[in-house]
Formats: sequence, C-alpha cells, structure tokens
Amino acid sequence: MRPSFIFYLLQTFFCTLSTHSFAQEASTPCRVISLPPPESLNALTDEEHFEKSFRFGIEIKLDTTLTFAPFQCLGFHIPGAVSLSVNFGPASLEGGDTLLVLNERFGSAQTFPGRLWKRKNHIWPASLPVYGSTFYLKLQSAGSARVNINSIVYGFRDWQGGQKGFGDSGPCNNNVNCGYDEWTNEKRSVVMLLTAGNTRKCSGVLLNTTAHDGRPYLLTARHCSVQSNSIFLFNYESPGCEVEDGPLSQVIQGCTVLSSYAPSDFTLVELSEPPPPEYHPFYAGWNRTLYLPSQGVTCIHHPRGDVKKISFDNQNPTPAPYISSADTTRNHWHIQEWDSGTTEPVSSGSPLFDALHRVIGQLHGGQASCNFNFNDYYGTLFHSWTGGGTPATSLQPWLDPLNTGAEAIPGFDPNHPLWAYDAGFVSNHQNVTVCEESPHISLRIRNYGHETLQSVRLKRLGKSGIIEVWDTLFSIPYGKIFTWPLHIWSLKSGQSVHEIFVVELSGDQPDQNPNNDTLFLTLKRIWGETIMLRLFTDLFPSELNGWLVGDNGDTLWELPPLTPSDMEEWTLCLPYGCYTLRLNDSGGDGLCCEYGQGFAELRDHRGLLMGRVDQFASEASVSFCIPFIPEAQQPVLVAPVPARDLIWITVPPDWAGAEAYWRIVGSAGQTLLEGTGLQYFNTFDVGRLAAGVYYFSVNKGENRGGRKFIKL
Repeated sequence: MRPSFIFYLLQTFFCTLSTHSFAQEASTPCRVISLPPPESLNALTDEEHFEKSFRFGIEIKLDTTLTFAPFQCLGFHIPGAVSLSVNFGPASLEGGDTLLVLNERFGSAQTFPGRLWKRKNHIWPASLPVYGSTFYLKLQSAGSARVNINSIVYGFRDWQGGQKGFGDSGPCNNNVNCGYDEWTNEKRSVVMLLTAGNTRKCSGVLLNTTAHDGRPYLLTARHCSVQSNSIFLFNYESPGCEVEDGPLSQVIQGCTVLSSYAPSDFTLVELSEPPPPEYHPFYAGWNRTLYLPSQGVTCIHHPRGDVKKISFDNQNPTPAPYISSADTTRNHWHIQEWDSGTTEPVSSGSPLFDALHRVIGQLHGGQASCNFNFNDYYGTLFHSWTGGGTPATSLQPWLDPLNTGAEAIPGFDPNHPLWAYDAGFVSNHQNVTVCEESPHISLRIRNYGHETLQSVRLKRLGKSGIIEVWDTLFSIPYGKIFTWPLHIWSLKSGQSVHEIFVVELSGDQPDQNPNNDTLFLTLKRIWGETIMLRLFTDLFPSELNGWLVGDNGDTLWELPPLTPSDMEEWTLCLPYGCYTLRLNDSGGDGLCCEYGQGFAELRDHRGLLMGRVDQFASEASVSFCIPFIPEAQQPVLVAPVPARDLIWITVPPDWAGAEAYWRIVGSAGQTLLEGTGLQYFNTFDVGRLAAGVYYFSVNKGENRGGRKFIKL
C-alpha cells in the first residue's frame, strides 16, 4: 500500500469534497471521500485471461479507523467502478446499533447490526457489491462509534453477470462420485471458496502436516485473493453420476492468511475453526519433490462453481514456466492435455494429485476447456516449499512443524486415525447380481496405511471356520487399490449365496485397524443373460455420453469416463426383457469418421451381434431384447426343454401386448391353458400338467406361431 494513500484518505475525510443530504436525516450531510482507481487494473485484467478464478474486482487495502457521530453518513467514490463493496474491520458498535451500506441513490440498504462485531471468532462482516462508483455508510445510533474500514473492493465487471454455479460446468466434466471410489478420501479434502457475498470464486484443499494433528490448513491460489471473511464450502457434490445439486449447509467462514508466494501462485490459510466431524474432512498428503512415482495425475475441483468434479491426465506433467510469466523458472507443472475432464473458472487453487494420491501443486491457470483441453499450469510444491525464504512466503514452517525434513507424507483422516499398516476392503458389504452358473467376481482391497504392504492374505470363512486362503505375491503402496479375482461358485437360477471374507497382513506385522478387514458378500443369480458392449472411442471421447435404459424408462447403467482412441468392453448381466442403448455426442460428430474410426456394438452371450452404431450426428440408439432371437430363427422360443415346473416363453416385441392370445395345447389338440396378454419374456407354471408333448401357440393379428415343448 502506498504511504500517501491513507494520508489522502484521512485528509479528504476532514475536507468535504462534495455534500449530499440524506433523505431520512436532512440535517445530516454526507461527506464523500474520493479515492483513485487501482494502479494495477490493466495488468490484473490481462493476467486474468489465463487464471481460473472468477475475478470481478480488485481489493484496495485501507485498514483505517473512522469515527462516526450519531446518525452520521459517509460516502466513498472511486471513478470508473462498476461496483464497490466494503470489508470491515473491528468496530465499537453496541448491540442495538446498526450500520447501513447504501448505493449512490441512497437505496438498496444492506443492514449490519452491532452484534456482528461481537462474535468470538473476530470474523468481521463484509458488504455485497453495490452498483455504481459511490456507496454510503450510515450509522444509526444515539452515540458515536469507531469503525475500521479494512478494504474496499473496486469492481471492474458485473459481479452477478459472471457468477457461476450448479450445472454451469462444461459437459466433459466428471462427477466425483461417479465410480471413482479410489478417490473417496481425497475428494473430502477439496472445498470451494466463496466471498463473504457468496460469490463462488475458487477451489482449495486441506493439507496434512508432519504432526498429523488435523490443523485446518488450506492451500489455494494466490490470485484468488482470500479474505479473512471468506467462506469455505465442504462436500458440495452430486451423490452419483446424475447431475444433481449438492448440499450448501456445510460451511466455515473466516481464516487467517499464513503465507503466500507470487512466483508459484500459492496461498496457505488456517481456517477459523477445524471442520466438525460431521463434515467428514480429510487432510490430503503431499509430495514436495519433482519425482512422480508412476504415470498419471488427477485434479479434483469445482469448475464454474459447480458440484465437485474430477479430471485425469494419464501422462505425467512436466516442470515449466507459467504460461503468461516473464519468469523462466520452471516453477509450475504443465498439463499438456487432459484425457478425461478439464478445468474451468473457479477451478483455480484446486489440487493436483500424483498417482499415490498426494498433492504436488495447485492450479494457477491455463487454456484448458471442454472445447480445447490443453495447457494447464499448477504451481509446484517443490518451489512453494521454501518459496521466498520466510514463513510468510513458504510452506515448510507450516506443513513440517516437527522439522522432520519429510519429502512426502500420506493424508490424515481425523475421524479415523491413520495407521502405518492397514489393509482393508473398499466396502464392508458387496451385493452382486450375476447371470452365469460359475461367475467371476473381483474383491477390491486398499492399502489404507502409510507404509507399503509387502504381502496381503485373503481368507474365505464358512460355518466351521476357514475354507480357503490366498496370498498376494506383490507389494501394495499406500493408497493403492487392487482387485482380487475369484471364480469359486456354482449357482442355480434364482439362488443367492452369502460369503464372508477376511483380509489380513502376511508375516509378523499385524493389521492395526480391524474395522475394515471383513467383507460380507451376497451373490444372486438372476434369470437373465450377459451381454457385451464394445466401444472404440474417437479422438474426443469426453463428448460422448451413454445410457442403458429399460423398457420402463429407468436408467440401468451409464458410460464411465473414456480415453481417446481406446477399446473398452463391459459385460452386463440383465434380466430377460427389452432395452435401449442411447448415445449422445455433444460435439455433433458421432463416433466416426471425421475424428477417428469409433464404433459401439452389442453382442449376446454367444457373441451374436445385436446392434452397432458408428456414423451419427448427435444421437443414436440400439434397441434389443434378451434372450436375443436372430431373424433367421423361429419367432417363439421355449425354455428349458425338457421342462418340469416352469417354462419361459419369449416372443418378438411386435407379437407382445394385451391383445395377444395364447394357449397351451395337448397332443390330442385339446386346449389346457389359455389367456390374453404377453410380454417379450413370460413365465408359465406347467407343474400340474402330465408328462408329455405340448404346443404353445400365439395369435396376434397377422402374427401367428408357436413351439413344441416336452414336460417331464
């Protein structure tokens, strides 16, 4: 702050530059203090082209205390401002006093009762932006009061016109809860930053320290200009793959800025209070080196202020200078291209995680979007660690309070103490529906401890004790999830089995956390068949969305995130019935052939082709029924043959309906059972029929047919 600036402010306070009468107190004039616009206005708005926060104004620091006489009015004027807002500091208002903030026409009053300055956390109030280049403060009190004006925010654009929120992010973004179970912990460390006026501004991440004590430190971007009365929103997420608005109730207001460093664009703050247990906070681990253990990085963020999203780059980033900086120091991680998802405004400050789920930097800015998914830049923890060499410009004194010299540490869950050795199931309960008599099942196990596990043992339990034991032959690093394939069951149609599995550590080292060591598995074989969906993506798979829909319109399955020019296969177990696979390409170029040779095809369990799409514009669909009946076969199918109690009858979809007449005829031509109304797949009880040969017939308009079957 320039030394002459406060002097200029105080001078003009005692010199009436212009005087207005206030409508309710005509005898009390309003003195107006004129201030110059910020010198850095042009430089900041140019830089903002690459930054990914929503910036509508520039803070002018004042930190001066003014004395108001009873019912006195005071105005502030800054030429050229689109809007102005004020951040207050301490004040001597009493509980019954009120301070008003009014626009240049003395309207649209914002009321600040004196009790707001009596809060124990010393988080001082702030006004919403007031349109125009002038605003007024009016004291409503019988006595005088001293009010600290901490700063004024000079708005250079419409603060409401640029606001973003739920549903505003690009279509290529991935909901964080859409099948990314391995990021369950880390997603809870990411929060959205809002101004005191509830403008969604940036993203940030809670960080662990070497003390593992849950100190509420949060890392974000320096250009986000965090204020002492900023708001931090936790767990703003859709519950699944569908785009649903998230909860807005889990917030903390207020923080203290601990350190900040412009070259790597970081700010570290301490929240005004630790997040309560019901927020389920997680303090992310970090890696302050330039060594990345394996390929791939991940970002969790709030693009355009939307619900929490997750983005992936399957390659490692490279150290590089920032995109718009004259500084040639390689103090940023350069993401050349996102493989799934992207970043957008309000993603600024969000963490970049390495393959072991440790933060390696925070988003500064870049050019990436759903339409041009290239060139993002994250300030590196490597350079922020020592920063400018002082506690106010570095991370080291805060994140390593024990002075251990650690180069990397795991995350910390205050609700669940972090163990050194802890192997556990991702979920303690797993319900699986299968179609096969001998299904293949995978159990998902994670290393939750911060030490590498050299070997893990899996036990299958029965009523009399241990049935089977398996051991891994490889090590499992911290945070890694591995799948354990099993093929040990033989199931009849409709049969359910319940299994219990226990995971433990091999060797002498005991598992320190038994709470996640047991899995209760339920397998149920349904009357249905498996189908295979094969999809080869084009160069822009983030544009593609897909759904499998039942004949009642319910969505049964959705396409997960995809990678470019890659073959994906999914095996789905479906009950007998009719379905539709719907594809939507937001780019309007389908899967083929301008940007690749992509296609999607469906095959039944025998490998028979049920449908295929490749060239289309925005939408395509494949409708099919199972069991699948090729056109060359007879239209009516009966199973099983021979039958005992139940038979399953399948007819073509255009043969089904309420007007379809059916009957079961004996060998002598007599009708034994009859009725109207058929679906594609039907079940009949023939247990009361005598053993012999029978004929099932269908009649619907011009459609007539049937099939013989044997009853034992």
